[in-house]
Amino acid sequence: MYRLDEERIHMENIVNSRFHYLLLILTVIIAGVIGAKSESQARTLFIFGVAISFGLGLTIIRAQLRLGILMDQIYFNFCHAATFARNETKKKKIYNPARCSWGWIIGYGFPIIFFIFMLFGVVHPKVVYIPVNPKNDLKEIKLSVSRIDDRLSVMENNLMSITKLR
Repeated sequence: MYRLDEERIHMENIVNSRFHYLLLILTVIIAGVIGAKSESQARTLFIFGVAISFGLGLTIIRAQLRLGILMDQIYFNFCHAATFARNETKKKKIYNPARCSWGWIIGYGFPIIFFIFMLFGVVHPKVVYIPVNPKNDLKEIKLSVSRIDDRLSVMENNLMSITKLR
């Protein structure tokens, strides 16, 4: 039984570390897509996202399958603490693991959702990518600065007139 627990802990660590790595990589990809200068750059980043989410997603799903097999073996042993806790929570209707499990959500749901999102981004990159025209932005910035300068000069003149009255 002790080796089974060691293997379970090992598989949980693998699933969690790969899931966190997937979150990190996809966050970087989405940040890159948002900051992309052209639609082709955004599409290229989404293609990398598809490849990474597919590869990591498969490894996460495989590790989650192995973890599920280990947990089934642990729950088969009625003397194990995990089996006791699971049965007690079922009796008290606090939690039904057959209905909702974070292992299923993290191990199967998120990798599939991320892969579909990245695949959708390859087909429609404008969903996340926001086209920016630097020339228009520069004109708007210059216009805003000139308006601020005008307001400051008006405020300065008002202040000068107030000090002259005193």
